[in-house]
Amino acid sequence: MEYKYFQFASPFNSSRLITTIDDVDRFWDESRDMDTGRSWQFYDDNLLHYVKYNNDSASGYQGKSNSPIIPIDIDNSSTTNLKGVLNHFGEIIGDLESINLYYSGKKGYHIEIPSGYFGVEPCDRLPERIKRMMRKMDIGADLSLYKNHQLWRMNNSLNVSGGCYKTKLDINDILDGMDLEDIKVLAQ
Repeated sequence: MEYKYFQFASPFNSSRLITTIDDVDRFWDESRDMDTGRSWQFYDDNLLHYVKYNNDSASGYQGKSNSPIIPIDIDNSSTTNLKGVLNHFGEIIGDLESINLYYSGKKGYHIEIPSGYFGVEPCDRLPERIKRMMRKMDIGADLSLYKNHQLWRMNNSLNVSGGCYKTKLDINDILDGMDLEDIKVLAQ
């Protein structure tokens, strides 16, 4: 099975579309300046069948999913705290270069770690499994992210309530002392 489908919504509270990485760009121009997200989980074509017979809605779908990333939402704007979290992951996986780091556009940071470091494979209840792992790590992650069909803000989309864009950050800049005010300048 190929896990290539995800849910897309712009703005977050709008109807969700089922799309793929290859197709999502056609929505981007009109979505960039809104709260735009996609599910962090990918699904096989069983999701399409479910949606077809469920009034065009993925709500309630409980099939297998996969994720190329472990998404982590840190709702703490302190760069000192962020350094601690990054150093923790550096110790666990031994490599910070493969981690993607973003300012969320409002009050914290998004971290994406390749799921292969943790042996993630397609399974039922993937969000619950990742939630248990994050709870054990005790790094201050927002555990509400780990639900079926939860949206993950897309890079370069506007966080309307925060007034800034989700912006990719260089981990070395953070470790070298970049502060929140400098980050916000980048995110304008």
